Order: sequence, then structure tokens, then C-alpha cells
Amino acid sequence: MNKADLLTSITQYLSEDKVGFVANAYEFSAKCHKGQHRRSGEPYIQHPLFVALHLADLKLDANCIAAALLHDVIEDCGIKQKDLAQRFGSEVGVLVNSVSKLTRLELLAIHRRNGEGIDPSTAQAENLRKMFIAMAQDIRVVLIKLADRLHNMKTLKAMPRERQLKIARETLDIYAPLAHRLGMADLKWQLEDLAFQFLQPGRYREVSRLITQRRGKREQYIARVTTLLKDALESSSINAEVTGRPKNIYSLHQKMNRYIAQGKEFDQIHDLFALRVLVDRVQDCYAALGIVHGIWHPIPTQFDDYIASPREN
Repeated sequence: MNKADLLTSITQYLSEDKVGFVANAYEFSAKCHKGQHRRSGEPYIQHPLFVALHLADLKLDANCIAAALLHDVIEDCGIKQKDLAQRFGSEVGVLVNSVSKLTRLELLAIHRRNGEGIDPSTAQAENLRKMFIAMAQDIRVVLIKLADRLHNMKTLKAMPRERQLKIARETLDIYAPLAHRLGMADLKWQLEDLAFQFLQPGRYREVSRLITQRRGKREQYIARVTTLLKDALESSSINAEVTGRPKNIYSLHQKMNRYIAQGKEFDQIHDLFALRVLVDRVQDCYAALGIVHGIWHPIPTQFDDYIASPREN
């Protein structure tokens, strides 16, 4: 992971002058963080670089990518917002300063007692997530913080056990549900699995083992049903993109807990997989749904119409 990787990524969708702008932000960040290292031992610049690369994969604008590269220079290097604004423009200065404010905010101190987290489904947790977004004002600040948290989770092994538990708990209670609320499913799954790995390592290994044992059959099944649905949609002249995936480890853990409470076994879990169908128009959603139900009959009491009543994310 280096500067060239980032520039190659953004060259695919940004103009030459914008690429140069991001390159300048990288050089300035590298200069500011020179001599600094993460607890893992890697040069500090690898952290903002990871954040920037993650956001480049989402094809975010040049100011956001630059702010991602610079997001720790106020907090860790003593650079002032006005100096950033003079060098990179007021928008980047505001973005970096806003990220710094959220970094300083001890979000969970508001509700944490005796080191315990909160139920992420409660109104209290939802209010905290709303506050997080409201304080940011610009949604790009939240995206930078989520990518920042993802890299912190990926390098969490270098932290003392007490810090691992605190950060993993925060991630599961606040950051993963926040990613879900913003519709960032891939990020949500990664954050959940990483947090689960530290909070319940034994259970994580157990669920991973059960999944691994069935990986080959699972991948074959996903490929088969994805092709089947694609062909059926094409036959009905519905323009659609179909992708399939297995459920992530943490979601399977939660599902297994519910099944155990009902006296069921892992082999009885019926939704280990998910298919996603993307179409051009709302009316195409219902047409595609009709095709799906023609192939696989919906299970009574298990079908919800999220087309007419969309989920919060």
C-alpha cells in the first residue's frame, strides 16, 4: 500500500489536476507524520493512506480524499485548520477540523458505565448515531471516520487487551450500525466481524469453522442460483445486476443464537446466503420480485415488502 496505489485508483475517475491536488495532500501528510509510527510498528502514513484508498474505492471527490490523507494532522501534528485552508482550500480545512472534533469526542463516555456497552438497537444508541451525524454536518466527515475505524480495527491486535475490548465494543455498538444506517453494507459486515473476533474470540473461531467446512458447497450454490436468476430476468427483458454473497460471521452468530433458543441446529438455518438484485426503476423491483417468487416460493411469515416500505438504510 503506497502513494502509487492511491493515485492509480483516483486516476480512474478524477481529472489530472485533481489527482495532482491529492498527491500534494499525500506529500504534506507524509511530511507531517514523518518519524511517527503506529503501535503496530508501521509508519503512521499507512493509516491515512488506507483511509484515503478506502474512500477512493467509493469514488469520493478530491477534497474528501485529501481530507482523509490529512485527517490526523491537526490532532497528532499540531497543524492549524487555517494553515490547511490556505494550502488546500477552506473545504478541506473544515473537513479535517470536523474529523478532529469527532476524534476528540469521547462518544461512549456519555453512556458507558463500568466499561459496558449499550444495546445498539435501543433509542439511546440511535440518538448517539444521530448526534454523530449531526455534529459532522457534512456526511463525508462520517465516511472518513468510518474508514478510520475500519483500519483501526484491522490493526487492533497491537493494542492492549483492555483497549481492544473497549474499541471493539464501540465498533459493534455505534460504528457498525452507523454504516448500516448509511447503506454501507460491506463496511458494516467488516466492522461487525472484526469486533466479534476480539469480543468473543472462541465463538468467532467456532462459527468460522462451521462456515469453512461448507465453503465449497456454499460458493457453488451461490454461483448456481445467481446464474439461474440472471437468466430468468433476461428472459423477461428485465435489465438487472445480480450478485450473491454468504452471510457474514457475526450475523450468522446472531442467527445461530436465535435458532438455539428455538431448539434448532446450524444445518436448519435457511438463510445462509443473500442475493442482491439491482434494477433501474421501482416498477422493475416488483417485476423482478415476481420472477424471484416464481422460482422460489416465499416462506410464510418470512417475507417483508421493503419496496413499498423501505428499511432505514
